[in-house]
Amino acid sequence: MAVEDLGKLDLPSGHLYACDPFVALDRESAAAYSASVPAGSYPVQVARVRQEGASGSRVVAVKLVIWDEPAFTWEVDDDQPGYGVDAGAGCFIDLESVPVFERLHQAGADSPVRAAFRRTDDEAVATILADAASGHAMAIFSSGVGDGYYPTWIGRAVSGHVVCFVTQFMNPEA
Repeated sequence: MAVEDLGKLDLPSGHLYACDPFVALDRESAAAYSASVPAGSYPVQVARVRQEGASGSRVVAVKLVIWDEPAFTWEVDDDQPGYGVDAGAGCFIDLESVPVFERLHQAGADSPVRAAFRRTDDEAVATILADAASGHAMAIFSSGVGDGYYPTWIGRAVSGHVVCFVTQFMNPEA
């Protein structure tokens, strides 16, 4: 297993939304986690595993790092404990950025969201996709073992403030 830094994701409102970007990236269904964070730019890390005999890797977890300190407690949001995946992908995005990427995704086959997700080999996709025109961005990634329902854990420091969000793609709950 290897952990890779993808870069930083801007959260202009501090309200994180996570979803399958090909299924639920729309203003009407978008709901941020109840744990908000200060507006800012935060590192995204992806954990990949390479299986023996396999030519590529798969994503097993994605972490949005808010503070560089260990999580003392872990919780899931009561209203949104995770998200369903039906197209083999997940994303982290600020709630304010959803309308921008919803519009871009509506371009169909020419969508930059689809283009960012195309594979040229067996490597699982994990990248930060930025829209130069608006300045908004999203982290988009393959969902490990495929479709299912995946929890997003909220890590909190001893003081109670949020230190990270982690989606694990190990064991989908159908």
